[in-house]
Amino acid sequence: MRFTVLVHEDVDGGFWGECLELPGCISQGETLDEMDFNIREAIELVLDVMIEDGKDLSNLTPGEPTIVDAHVRKWEIEVDVPQPSSV
Repeated sequence: MRFTVLVHEDVDGGFWGECLELPGCISQGETLDEMDFNIREAIELVLDVMIEDGKDLSNLTPGEPTIVDAHVRKWEIEVDVPQPSSV
């Protein structure tokens, strides 16, 4: 599944990202690679919870960015959607 992540460069150093399709799903890192790893993990965890709660993932749509300035990059990333466990 493809997600849109806004990557913000912190003025004090490091980066943080917010997934537009999953409001409140954010993560940070000292480097872009670390932030990329962390936001992917955060997205997977949110999706796990949504699946456990029986939410429909087929209608996820990007929200509006909360902050847009010169230090923001827009990334499109692919994240594997966890499969519901058959219990």
